[in-house]
Order: sequence, then structure tokens, then C-alpha cells
Amino acid sequence: MNKIILVITILMSLIISGCSSQEFIESEQERVLITNLESPWGMAFVNEEMGEILITQRRGQLKLFNIETQELKEILGTPQVVSSGQGGLLDVDYDNGFVYLAYSSSSSESQGVATHVGRGELNLEEFRIENFEVLRTIEPFQRGGSHFGSRVLVVDEYIFVTTGDRGSKDFSEIHPSQNTSNEIGTILRLYKNGSIPPYNPYVNAGGFIDSIYTYGHRNVQGIVNFNGEIFVSEHGEQDGDMIHKLVEGGNYGWPLVHYGCTYAIGREIGGFAHERDDIGNPLHHWECGSGGFPPAGMDVFNDKLYVGNLRGQYVGEFEFLRDNESTIIGLEEVGKYVKGERIRDIMKFEGGIYVITDSGKLVQINLS
Repeated sequence: MNKIILVITILMSLIISGCSSQEFIESEQERVLITNLESPWGMAFVNEEMGEILITQRRGQLKLFNIETQELKEILGTPQVVSSGQGGLLDVDYDNGFVYLAYSSSSSESQGVATHVGRGELNLEEFRIENFEVLRTIEPFQRGGSHFGSRVLVVDEYIFVTTGDRGSKDFSEIHPSQNTSNEIGTILRLYKNGSIPPYNPYVNAGGFIDSIYTYGHRNVQGIVNFNGEIFVSEHGEQDGDMIHKLVEGGNYGWPLVHYGCTYAIGREIGGFAHERDDIGNPLHHWECGSGGFPPAGMDVFNDKLYVGNLRGQYVGEFEFLRDNESTIIGLEEVGKYVKGERIRDIMKFEGGIYVITDSGKLVQINLS
């Protein structure tokens, strides 16, 4: 009887969370800047003072938008991508003349698709990327179009790259996210030229690839650097969504521990992170039956974390919870913005945040 009640609860949460009863309405605080983007996924400032933003579109286009002139131009020279399923041209970051791109692509030598990260020089006079080079390919190439990860973040001399588990349903110890001889289901830390920092946590450790910064991830879809600490948002299986504050070298447990459950039947997957000392606990999580919070991109503005909610269709505003030593130990959701839109990415600016939606909008939210 209890199992039947659990299944009904999960199905009801899917119905409720999957259907938004609200339609986004523009306001003075939430202003729409673009309405016709095609499957936008990531964005990054080229020059915040001049209001120049790079925006990726999954089918392979990279756009440059000028907030002041309202011009939207295409940047040529992007790599060839495979945009089936969840793949395509995904995230972008910009630093000191270089554009960094995360994307899914195929190979003439292997069947299937893999996550790639590369960089090239941005020529703003000719609106093109020059001298593009692949920095890392997350092998092996696999069939299927899910869970590519593909957030890329430049921090000082490093780039952090998130990779997904490629949709593996083997919820055992041999799951690829627990197999540290590959880079699937991990977060990588590289130098900006693609080489590996010699003090990465697993350099010269037996059974580990040197590029791994953390592992045991399912599908990280948001990443932000806040005061020198890296925070990520991650999709759970059914509910079980998480926000982590990363610890270098950490194992975040997927699928050995999980607060969510299997789709449809609601079966538990593994144990719980708080029951194990060798697994990183999430900063915040959603349990099976809660409806979850399928997260996307995120950023921090005025000491609050803003996270895109895909199925719930809004931007979630979270306050950081701190202990007596001002260490961040948790999150509390305190607000919602852009209700009625699937939120794909978020980026702060001087007066608030920019948001891109799956429907093709760029929205400016004024928070000052």
C-alpha cells in the first residue's frame, strides 16, 4: 500500500511540476531584450561596460548581442557540432581575447558523440573565431544524446569543465561516474591552454585521470565561482536535484548515493550522502516525491544565488545559510522570477541578472 501511495505522489508531482499554469508577463523589473533566439544555452560577457554578450544556440550558432544598440550578430568560425537530443553548441565563456566553448561533436574515427571543450581568438572586427583548437575530448564517444554536462568556467588561470554521465542506467559501482579511468561524470580542472595543472588532486594517483577535479556526478548544468569557492547545480534522476559546494578531489556519489529515485516506479537509488563519510554532501537537495528543481545555469548577485529551474519554469532566488564562522552550510529559497519560462542560463551584471529561456528570450532582471 505504501508503495502505491508513493507512486501516486510521484506521478502527481510530475503532472503539477511539468505543467506551468503561469505565462510570463514582462514588467518594469523583468524586461525582455530579445524574443527570437533559437534554443539558446549559454552566455558570457565580452565587455560588460559596452553591453556585449555572447550567446550560444544549440544548433551551432554563436551570437553577439549589444544591449545598447540592440544589434544581434552572428560570430563565424564555430566548431562543427551534433545537436541531436540534449547536445549541440552548449556553453561559452570569454577571457582576455579567447572564446571558450563546450559542445557535443562526432569523430570520423569513432561512432557516437562526445563532449568537447575548445577555444579560439575572437576577432570582433570580422565577427569570427580564429585559430580554434580543441582542448579536451571527453571519451569514449557514445551513442545517445543525453547528459553532456558542458558548462565551462574560466577562473584565474584555469578552466573548469563539467561532463555528464551520458545517461547510463547502470546504478552500480561500475557506473561510469565512479570509473575514474575516464572523464565521464566529472568536473575537470585544466589550464586555459588545455594542459593539466600538476597539483590537481589526482595527478599521479593510480586509477585516476589527471584532469579530474571532482567525480561522481550525474549531469552538472550550472557552475559559478563565488569568493573563490566553486558551486554547481546538478540534475537528479527523478527529483534528487542538488546544489553542491565543491571540495577539491571530492566524490559526489552518483549513483551510489542519491536523494532521488528511479523514474515512474519511484525505487530508491543507492543510499544517502549523509550516511557516508567518503561522499560529498550536497549543500541543498530535493528528495524523491518533492517535484524536484531541475536546475540549469546559475550566478550570484548581492550575496544571493540565482538558479534556473527548467521544469518548474522560473528563476529561483536562494539565500546562503552560514554558521558562526561565516562558512556557507546551506541554502534557503526566498524568491521567484520570470515565472512561466524554462530558464536555461543566468549571468549577473552590475544591476541584476540576465536570463535566457528555452523559448528564445533574453530577459533583464533588475535587482538593485
